[in-house]
Amino acid sequence: MGAATDLTGAVTPFEITGDPDAAPAVDVAPVALVRSTRRAWADRLGIEQRQWPLLVAAAASGLATAIHAVLIPVHFRWWLPAGAFFLACTVVQVVLAAALLGAPSTRTLLAAVGTNLVVIAVYVVSRTSGIPGAPGIPAHGSRAGPGVAIIPGAVEKVGSNDLVALVAEIAIVVLCALCLPDKVRNRVLNLLTAFGVGLVGLWWTGVLT
Repeated sequence: MGAATDLTGAVTPFEITGDPDAAPAVDVAPVALVRSTRRAWADRLGIEQRQWPLLVAAAASGLATAIHAVLIPVHFRWWLPAGAFFLACTVVQVVLAAALLGAPSTRTLLAAVGTNLVVIAVYVVSRTSGIPGAPGIPAHGSRAGPGVAIIPGAVEKVGSNDLVALVAEIAIVVLCALCLPDKVRNRVLNLLTAFGVGLVGLWWTGVLT
């Protein structure tokens, strides 16, 4: 069968389905434009297509690093383990940011997923049931601190700084998981799904309240 095109050179529904009464094909010109633009910028910057997710993940890790670094002093003043945790987050995330800029191995990608999942889990607990053993917060929060009010029982309010860090960490987890090899990626995505369902289940049952 010969190619059936209209006067503009676009493929007609008859060519795709063999049915002259088929509905017009969806115009994919905007998608093609986005792809060609992205490819042009990638060529101009010398970046391969598969590197974009890793570059975004590295930038997100750098952003999370900066936020945790700023909040180290206020957490050390509140509770020594909290300050140590923020210091550890800063060190680990800046190392991961540097590693993701190169050609990270599967182990590095898994480390990025795992460590950021731990940080996310600690954040969720700190904003719900509270970190076990943490002292109360008599007046926690300022422009440089996480929270804006008196918070009893060491349960912190959600602030702008920690929300930005949370979004960055979720982005790191998703992007690094998607860059894994097929077999490993499927397993990790299943584990991430279970992680999310588990958090919802803990909240639903009242454990995280």
